[in-house]
Amino acid sequence: MNKPVKPPGLRQRKKEQRRREIMLRGKQLFTEHGYASVMFDDIARLADVSVGTVYNYFPSKSELLFCIFESEALDLAAVIDESVEYPSIQDEIVDIFRKAFAAIGHIEPELWRHVVAEMLLAPEAYVKRWLVVEDHLTAQIGKAIARRCDAQDIASPGRRMSPDELGRVFYALGKAGFYAYIGISHHDKDQAVETLLSHISLLAELLFGNRAKT
Repeated sequence: MNKPVKPPGLRQRKKEQRRREIMLRGKQLFTEHGYASVMFDDIARLADVSVGTVYNYFPSKSELLFCIFESEALDLAAVIDESVEYPSIQDEIVDIFRKAFAAIGHIEPELWRHVVAEMLLAPEAYVKRWLVVEDHLTAQIGKAIARRCDAQDIASPGRRMSPDELGRVFYALGKAGFYAYIGISHHDKDQAVETLLSHISLLAELLFGNRAKT
């Protein structure tokens, strides 16, 4: 018989609260002043902790930045997992991506570009964690598809596709749209999202037609 999981103690809760505060202040400063110009001294001052405390939680700026990314990605997964009634699968998939981009819109593209750069510069440190996040997001999209129809009935030219495979197709398209989103000027962000959503809608229509929720 499994023992009940004990809730975290006061000390652990305080540590987690301090970690979240450092991440919050780091994200604030990165967004306001740019990743390159922010030092741990700045983050410590705003978070009201010592510089040593910041290093204890995050040994490098790269680690802090990636932890912020992981937190944002989990927020996206929560958005995708919301149970909302839609008239069709196509409407739901489009809204998933609309909500996802709305959730990341408070962070400037420059900061997201630094996240991608860190992935390229230090893959040995982050690539596995990146893939875990991507797999989680992909699975959530696949679950949304599976809830709405029997995805085994959706056939590609040579084979049938599972919900997970369909989720990966849509995620790959969304990822390409994300790179376009972070690679252009601020005033074009909305247009980048709308272009992506039109592509998502077209793909969903090709795969599912106007199939209503079942």
